[in-house]
Amino acid sequence: MWASLAIVLPVFGLIGLGYAARRLGLVSDATGEGLSDFVFTLSVPCLIFRTLARAELPAVQPWGYWIAYFAAVAIVWAVASLAAGRFFHVGRTEAVAAGFAAGQANTVLVGIPLILKAYGEEGAVPCSCSSRSTSRSSWSPARFSSKDAGRRSAGSPSACFCTR
Repeated sequence: MWASLAIVLPVFGLIGLGYAARRLGLVSDATGEGLSDFVFTLSVPCLIFRTLARAELPAVQPWGYWIAYFAAVAIVWAVASLAAGRFFHVGRTEAVAAGFAAGQANTVLVGIPLILKAYGEEGAVPCSCSSRSTSRSSWSPARFSSKDAGRRSAGSPSACFCTR
């Protein structure tokens, strides 16, 4: 248990520190936006590129890993979509958007630091691959599962899934 705590505590401690700094007014919204721009425009793409450039890819695809990962994404997506429809009484398009958002693992901001801390460089390749492939493999199902509903509620914010 202590080993798990030693992995998780620094990551969530840093998240908590950032939250507290914002709540106390030590940093502004502009700071968060600038940091987010830097992270997603420069540092994460560089990290993924460096990781995959140095990677020794396995000779055989790790199908067990891919099946476990994407099955979990599908389950979370389905449960969140159903919960959004049932408990928040939203339409089909909004429920799909809620499921899509819930199914997108936070591998970039939380997952990558946790995986690197727990597994070192050996865990970097699967983590980088899954973070890149999740959004690509999820956009099409999101678009098609909400397409008909999007026509009915074209003015809704989540209708962006239904554009061509």
